Amino acid sequence: MTTELNDVSTQKDSPGMERSRRQFADAHTMKSSGSILGISRVMRKVIIAIIIFLAGGASAEVKALRNLDIGDPCPSFCAPQTDGTQLCSSTFENSILVTSFVRMDQKESLKVLLALQDLHDRYRTKNVFIIGILSGEIDRQELLDFAGRNRLTLPLVLDGNREIYGSFGVFVYPTLAVFGQDGKLSYLFGSNTINIGKRVEGCIRYLSAEIDAGELEKILHPVVEKTDPDNAKASRYYNLARKSFDKQHFSKAKKILEASLEKYPKHAQSHALYGSILMQEEDCPLGLKQFELALEIDPDLEEAKTGKQLCLEKLKR
Repeated sequence: MTTELNDVSTQKDSPGMERSRRQFADAHTMKSSGSILGISRVMRKVIIAIIIFLAGGASAEVKALRNLDIGDPCPSFCAPQTDGTQLCSSTFENSILVTSFVRMDQKESLKVLLALQDLHDRYRTKNVFIIGILSGEIDRQELLDFAGRNRLTLPLVLDGNREIYGSFGVFVYPTLAVFGQDGKLSYLFGSNTINIGKRVEGCIRYLSAEIDAGELEKILHPVVEKTDPDNAKASRYYNLARKSFDKQHFSKAKKILEASLEKYPKHAQSHALYGSILMQEEDCPLGLKQFELALEIDPDLEEAKTGKQLCLEKLKR
């Protein structure tokens, strides 16, 4: 795997980064001698993580796994799935594998599962495996209910004894690791779930030789363009509507979006949310139209793609 994309190891240290490395080394030395000024183990981990983050050169992704570095092989494992069957890492030989360590009591983890389900639907026939791993005590019925409500079909592995968790050295939730066809860790995403679906898909496409390194770089580190004032205003309307929608105040959310779309008809997320409200009202034909409008504006908008698929399925019944 090319090293320029895993940029932490190739960048020249800035003065700030060098200072932080020295601080980290000092902290590690004190830790080895017994304590860091009497601070608890948990606080030591927090302090070390903050030092690394403030350095500016290492991301949360780099520290997401204690036991694996880029280029390391995937640890072997076997564990039961929600249907009781065993899933073993040997299944994924010569394939691209995305592992996602998630928790049922964490909102960001659940968002990741929904984003990965979309990728699972589109890549399961392309020698790509995407799995969710839940460690520790798990409410099996809660998990099954969530999977049923959201039509999750990607494999969900139950790591009750935390063996997989320990072999990977999971540090934060959610953590996603992408392994190439050679079985080695190629990309790592920890805690930062912004556009996670797009970023993981970029890695999959690069490893599948569908895009080159330059295109992947644009996906992983997009250039932030100057904010469009109209888009910013539309986003404020959208956020208000989203809050109402999440509280199931659908009529209020609908009125906000109608006012917004009249002024700012090019806001893709607003069209997608409007489509979701129409689906709640059992108006799939109009909902489908809204999802299609959203995709015309932003072809990669995940909620619009998922909503369109659900509408088409309902209309077939």
